[in-house]
Amino acid sequence: MARRPRKPLSSIAWLLGAIISVSGAYIVYQVRVAGMESRVQQKLERTQAAIQKIQQQQQARRELHAEAPSINPEERARQQVAARLRQAELAAAARAKEKAWERFYLPPNACIYPESDQRADVCHAWEGKARQQFEDAWASGQLQTQR
Repeated sequence: MARRPRKPLSSIAWLLGAIISVSGAYIVYQVRVAGMESRVQQKLERTQAAIQKIQQQQQARRELHAEAPSINPEERARQQVAARLRQAELAAAARAKEKAWERFYLPPNACIYPESDQRADVCHAWEGKARQQFEDAWASGQLQTQR
């Protein structure tokens, strides 16, 4: 059986195909633009919230410092010394915690130089679990006595 030759598409069919193609491309474009706009809007909202939080913190600091002039210079000096002592204690506690972490978690040799991304992911997961166990033990005071 011989095949019948196909009739070429009419100009209306070509026009209809072109309209459908252009419409489809336009719809895809609009969907992508809407997605990008929503992501930008979310980032903008998060940024504005962060800016507002920072402004509130700055306002609180200004109010705190506005009250400070009523304190005499000797009291201010004592407060500064106390603040420095607190900072030094916090720094010492952070160093002690970091040393305890280094004693608590020794990465396996395979994790020091992982041979693949998959191995690195596994190693990061192990370290995350170990960090969580460490944080729980540190919070309960089990590791603080082992300084």
